[in-house]
Amino acid sequence: MSYDNASFKPGEKFNVIIGPNGSGKSTIVNAIHVGLGGDIKLLRRQKELKDLIKNTVGKDENAVITIELHTGETEGKAHDIVECHIGSNQRFPSYYINGKRKTDPQLKEWAKSCQIQTDNLCQFLPQDVVREFPMMKHQEIFKQTLHAVGEMEMLKKMENLKGQQEQKSLSENRLNTKTNTFRGLEEQLAAKEQLVKRVDKRKKLKEDIEIHQSQCASLELMDILRKIKTTNETKKKSEDSQKQAEGELKKHKKKLTSLRTKSLI
Repeated sequence: MSYDNASFKPGEKFNVIIGPNGSGKSTIVNAIHVGLGGDIKLLRRQKELKDLIKNTVGKDENAVITIELHTGETEGKAHDIVECHIGSNQRFPSYYINGKRKTDPQLKEWAKSCQIQTDNLCQFLPQDVVREFPMMKHQEIFKQTLHAVGEMEMLKKMENLKGQQEQKSLSENRLNTKTNTFRGLEEQLAAKEQLVKRVDKRKKLKEDIEIHQSQCASLELMDILRKIKTTNETKKKSEDSQKQAEGELKKHKKKLTSLRTKSLI
């Protein structure tokens, strides 16, 4: 890296590191990030810890990062002193807080208690990650900002509102689904009602046909009976005429017989 030995005193609020290429801006940022327990992968530059050590350093020497945190209540007195030792043969840094050895999880827990968030772009923005910041959604930026300033109560409210919004969206989706289902059922009901009307109409037509057929049969029967009656009446007249003719025939025969008898005498 750029420095054999360097010391920087950042201000209390917003800090920006500027300088020409190769002046060591990233070295300072990397030191703060790794020294406070940040993941080297988030820097988007070095892949291994040994890449953070200056090439002129001996193989057995360690790079040491010392960070003093001040609360501002006591002038010149550090609240906590964090040391990070990086060796060329080490896979992970060694951390010390106020001279006491700390594991990586312990350091992260301490950083969390101090509202230090090396993975929050609203609090710590490395040079090679700047291009990713504008690509973040507004909701995520707002959330990370609340994390950065420590407004946990506001964050809880936001998460609660987010949950309510998600629940609202879920309820709306369910309502839309049920509304669509209801409309589908209404359409099916309307179609079935039309079917029932057609069935009822067909049934009525069938009943009318049966009535008409019954009436036609009755009329045909009445006509047959009428014809039978007429035939019977005609038959009786014929029989009467036949009897009358037979009577007259007998009279004529008798008269003829009488005339023949008289002629013989």
